[in-house]
Amino acid sequence: MSQSMQMFGVLLCWAVTLQAVEQLAIPARHWVDRALTGLRAVLALTALVMPHWGLALFLALLCYQNSVRWNGSLNGGSDGVTLHLLLAWTASLLFTDSSHISNLYVVSLITLSYFVAGLSKAVHLNWWTGEALNKIISQSVAACPSRLQRLLAKKFWLCRLAAGSVLLFELSFPLTLLKPTLMPWYLAGGLVLHFGNYLLFGLNRFFWVWLAAYPVLLDFYS
Repeated sequence: MSQSMQMFGVLLCWAVTLQAVEQLAIPARHWVDRALTGLRAVLALTALVMPHWGLALFLALLCYQNSVRWNGSLNGGSDGVTLHLLLAWTASLLFTDSSHISNLYVVSLITLSYFVAGLSKAVHLNWWTGEALNKIISQSVAACPSRLQRLLAKKFWLCRLAAGSVLLFELSFPLTLLKPTLMPWYLAGGLVLHFGNYLLFGLNRFFWVWLAAYPVLLDFYS
């Protein structure tokens, strides 16, 4: 297995562990929910140290069960991407001679995730003007807004700049398919985007799940 796929597995298991630990802090309706969540954390830590396709597949099944349990996903699109990445990792561990297919799947998934997200925003004029981002920030339920939230809420031109930058980043991400040398720069931009989402909205799951796929993207285009 390539070093990039090994790093992919380590980061993915770490992301799943954090998801499970975070969920354990949420009061559960039934002890079975907590038991399955705890099992997910234990299996993710085990797979991190001893990667095996059986563990990866079991983790994928647990993530699917968790999504069904919460009628979709507990934390937005990150849960769906986590499931797809776990399935890709399972395939790479099971079919080691065909790991390039898993790599292609990961690259396609991440590229489409950015492009589709940008396209869904681009059709709304208020995203280009910055009004949509400003509204989301103003309606944030955070008890203690971050310094970045307060800054963007006060400086509308910064909101417009941030929204426009996100749109251009997401919509132009497929350009990396045509010019691979752009990939490191786009991944650096992706880190800034996801860390900014964490600071603004607490979306820490997005940061770790997308970060897990980055070694594959870098290796695929090297």
